[in-house]
This record gives sequence, structure tokens and C-alpha cells, in this order.
Amino acid sequence: EDADNAGSSHDFGRDIIPDGLARGDHLQAHQFVNPHGDRAPYWRDVGTINAYYQANLELISSNPPMDLYDQSWATLTSQPQLPPAHFVDGGDSHGTKDAMVSGGCVVIDSQLRDTILFSNVKIHKGSQLEGVLALPGCEIGAGSRIKNAILDNQCDIPDGTVIGENPALDRQRFTVTESGLVVVNRKMLGQGDSYIPGVIPQNPCRPGSTG
Repeated sequence: EDADNAGSSHDFGRDIIPDGLARGDHLQAHQFVNPHGDRAPYWRDVGTINAYYQANLELISSNPPMDLYDQSWATLTSQPQLPPAHFVDGGDSHGTKDAMVSGGCVVIDSQLRDTILFSNVKIHKGSQLEGVLALPGCEIGAGSRIKNAILDNQCDIPDGTVIGENPALDRQRFTVTESGLVVVNRKMLGQGDSYIPGVIPQNPCRPGSTG
């Protein structure tokens, strides 16, 4: 309803929640408290692409503002049944630093730096990712170099793709924010514009892929 309302700013705090309260909808709220008391309660406004990107990357910093591994303050979310992440090292190019890799991922002889791989992401041989958020179901072709980018669900990146090194070229193909962050989705890659969840099974062998 809010998406179809041209007079709305499409903001939860300004529009969606107040409209629900006015209608008498049943709403529930999370108590904004850190149970340990050793730091401020965690809150991030991710109303922009850059804010969303930073909120993710700070979770893999040396001192993250929220500890996802604290069992006494658990973060509960949907967990599909997926196999553990698998790292296949076929040479000297493999290396992972300050990265988070989810279930169902396969990384073949590639480098990850300051990168988060969501579920079911496959990285083919000899690729280099730095400052990348790869959302569920993405597949990165062999020999690709991607830097400071968000890859939307189910993006199929062709072999040898370079993103994040030439801003002018990136702007011709993708969306680039003022800070230089590159946003890539399936439509920009000519792979359709419908939303496809990233937890559906992937093709076991993509034509033209290596590894």
C-alpha cells in the first residue's frame, strides 16, 4: 500500500508505522537494550545504499559493534539447510582476510579481502574480491576482480569481469554512488529484472565456468 502511495516518503518511521498505528494494526517492538551493559545498544539506520554497505562491513571489523557470535545475545534469523562453506585451494592465489562466508558457499583458489559472502555464493578460480557484499546465490566467474561493490541476489558475473577499478566504465554499466560504491543487479547484467531468492538451488555447472 505504501509503495503505491505517491504522497508517502516510504519511510518506516514517518509513514508505515504511523499508518499502522492509526489503523489499529497489531504491532510489536524490540526492547532497545544491550543486556550486557558493556556498550551502547546496537542501532543502524540503513536508509541509504552506503549505510547498508557500511553496516555490513563493520561486522567483520576487529572490534564489531555487534557480536554475532554471542550466544547469550543471539541474533535469530532464517537458517536454510545448507552445507558448510568450502574453500578449494588450487594454487598460490588463495587468501582470506577479514571476511565472513556463509553456508553453501564455494571459494575456488581466490582471494577475499574485507568481503561478506551471503548464502550459496560461488567464486570461481583466480578471482579477487575486496570490499564486496555478494548477496545470496551470486556466482563470480573465473579471473574476475571486484572491489567496493554490492552484488544483488543471483547475479551471474561472467569470467574475467572487472568492477570497481574504472569509475567511468562502471557508471556506463552499473549504479555508482557518490562515494564510489558500485551496485550491480541482474537487470544491469542482462539477466532479467525479477527477484529470485538466493537460497534456491544453483546450476551445478555454469557454461563457460572454470573450476
